[in-house]
Amino acid sequence: MLFPFLNDPYAEAIAKRCRSVVARQPGSCLDAVAASLSVPREALGQFMNAEARRIDTVFLIDLMAAFVYECGIDPTWLLTGDYDGEMHRKALLLGEDRGALGARAVRDLVQHEYRELRPAKHFFSLPDLWETSLGK
Repeated sequence: MLFPFLNDPYAEAIAKRCRSVVARQPGSCLDAVAASLSVPREALGQFMNAEARRIDTVFLIDLMAAFVYECGIDPTWLLTGDYDGEMHRKALLLGEDRGALGARAVRDLVQHEYRELRPAKHFFSLPDLWETSLGK
């Protein structure tokens, strides 16, 4: 029996906000959105219809970076659902460079913030397990 893969709730919440941004684009045309964000249409289509599938976090970060760079969306809102004016201004300033360096700087910012804001996963403590098995 196969069990459905459960996505990280943090990534799922981000994906939901990204899907809402795509759905609100004029005409809701995936071809136009994919072209304007410079992402493959097939990847965007799979992402939009993949609520029961595993979220590709690399694509998710790329998509967020594209929204920030191309649409001027606040990265903190995409990551947390809360607006951060200071971070938004920082992203907009980085995005003023409309070349490859500006796009890369925005992506690096989004990736850094994703890692910083992502809740830490709590795993069992291996030393405690060893101590229990040794009768300590």
